[in-house]
Amino acid sequence: MTTQSYLKNFEEISKANAPQIKGKTLLILEEMTKPVKSGAKPHIGVALLDAYPYKYKIVSVDELNTITNNRDSKYCFLDMVVLYGKYFFIYDVATRTLLYASITPGYQFLLEKSDVADITKAINGK
Repeated sequence: MTTQSYLKNFEEISKANAPQIKGKTLLILEEMTKPVKSGAKPHIGVALLDAYPYKYKIVSVDELNTITNNRDSKYCFLDMVVLYGKYFFIYDVATRTLLYASITPGYQFLLEKSDVADITKAINGK
């Protein structure tokens, strides 16, 4: 499967599943809101999350593990990987279904306001 095929597949999944995020609380790992090293910006700025119009909750690793182990259907989880680009995914905690995916190749390591806007558009089916 080519990179373009993967990206197209993620777009189709996001279009079909992202509206489910609206009724759930988005879980964000606390470590993602803190700088990785001194003087660096966090991957996700708390102020940036104010642009996200739905419920979210910043959680510790222990709290995330408890919620995911219980497969609580009220939640979805933001997972972000930074490796030669920015990859972030939102999964349904109860079903482990991928609800949203975004891949930005290159050297962009922070969740940006445009990313939040893209997630919001997908949730609203636009």
